Amino acid sequence: MEFEKIFNKKFIYKLNTSISNYTENLKSHSIKPNSYYEQKYDMYISVEKKFNSAFGLTFNRNPLLLFNDGILNAVYYRFNKNQINYLEEAIKQLVKPKTENKKENTISFQFENDYYIKIMYRQHTDNTGMCFYNKSYYMDELKSIEDKKKELTETKKNLPF
Repeated sequence: MEFEKIFNKKFIYKLNTSISNYTENLKSHSIKPNSYYEQKYDMYISVEKKFNSAFGLTFNRNPLLLFNDGILNAVYYRFNKNQINYLEEAIKQLVKPKTENKKENTISFQFENDYYIKIMYRQHTDNTGMCFYNKSYYMDELKSIEDKKKELTETKKNLPF
């Protein structure tokens, strides 16, 4: 509950909420048309002008939102330069994570009620990404490529047309 209270005050997009709460602030978006995430999630870019920064850092792109069955599962934010240490400290000052995992240029946090944040620095683009996501999205990230392919095949078989 602590994570939700704190982050719902700072961010306008709240995980596990309906797309109907945001329709005025979204524009449909596509990245890789045949990718697993593109087929499983409806992707949108935020066009909300008043929300353009987090933790004192301005976004260098509009936030990307991923919905599954009309429910917000993940939000991606992107910043200029290497902000990984700055964002790590800013998040930890707000709320203590249940778990923290550090790998090269990536820090992952798990919070109560199965909320997650991943911070990633990409040297080749000199950008830092931050993703807030729920357990459903987390479980998709854990799937192997083969499992993802199988799921998409099964889904396509069950389509009514």
